[in-house]
Amino acid sequence: MENPAPLTGQNLKLVERKYLLPFILITSLFALWGFANDITNPMVAAFQTVMKPSAAKTSLVQFAS
Repeated sequence: MENPAPLTGQNLKLVERKYLLPFILITSLFALWGFANDITNPMVAAFQTVMKPSAAKTSLVQFAS
């Protein structure tokens, strides 16, 4: 019975090279989506004081995001 190859940086790859760009894009977009979702509520509150939209309109903005 042979011992498995030692765990080194060369044979421990998270993503194959051909999938690296799509992996980076999807990971980045997921992080940006989370940031945009998190910043929506404070922005709606700030816009509500400045622009005076109705509660229904601000609810629609929050629902859409």
